[in-house]
Amino acid sequence: MPARYVSAPVAAALVFALGLAAGCSRHDSADAGQDLKNAGHDVSHEAAKVTQDADVKAAAADIKAAGQDFAKDVRHAGDEAKSSAHDLAGDAHHAAHDVTHDPHNVGDDHHDTQRDDNS
Repeated sequence: MPARYVSAPVAAALVFALGLAAGCSRHDSADAGQDLKNAGHDVSHEAAKVTQDADVKAAAADIKAAGQDFAKDVRHAGDEAKSSAHDLAGDAHHAAHDVTHDPHNVGDDHHDTQRDDNS
C-alpha cells in the first residue's frame, strides 16, 4: 500500500483530537474519534467538489496556457540569442582575419604591440 500524506491542517486536527481523547473517557474518546472521522470525510468531500468546479478547471486551464505561452516565448528568445551569438562570433572571426592579413600591418615600420623581453 503506498504511503499517504496528511496535510498540515488535518495533522493539526488529529493531534488536537488525540489530545482531547487522552483526557476523556472511553465513550468521549469514541465520540471524538467519530467526529474526527466525519470531519475527514467532510474535508475530502469538499476537496473533491473543488476539483470538479468549473471555475477551478477554467483557472487551471488558463494557468497551463500561460505557462505554455511563456515557455514558447523563452524558447524563441533563446533561439534569437543563439543566432545573434553566432553572428557576432562570425563577425569577430572575419575581423580578426582581416587584421592579420592587412598589408598595412607588415613591413619595416610595423610596430609589434607585444613587449620585447630581449631589450
